[in-house]
Amino acid sequence: PALQNVVIVGADLNGRSGEIIAHVREKKLFNIIGLLDDREQYQYLQFDGLPVLGRVAGITKEKLPLPVQGAFIGLPDKEAVAAAVIHLRKAGIPVLLPEQQ
Repeated sequence: PALQNVVIVGADLNGRSGEIIAHVREKKLFNIIGLLDDREQYQYLQFDGLPVLGRVAGITKEKLPLPVQGAFIGLPDKEAVAAAVIHLRKAGIPVLLPEQQ
């Protein structure tokens, strides 16, 4: 069966996002189609072969190049995580929890 498509919120590969990406790739659990990050300087760049697909603020399923089954949040602080959860829920993108990796 094909792997489910996911996005990772946060493009800091030295932090939580990097840990999530490494784990998902090692276990071959999901297909990571890209990253979401609100920082202007990260838009349209690639990190470790993954494109930044846009900002989490205002994200919609239509703005993503492929359908996604969920998102992992790799942000460092609780306030940023809470804001990302709100944006993802508005877009109808399920938030995946670390134990689902």
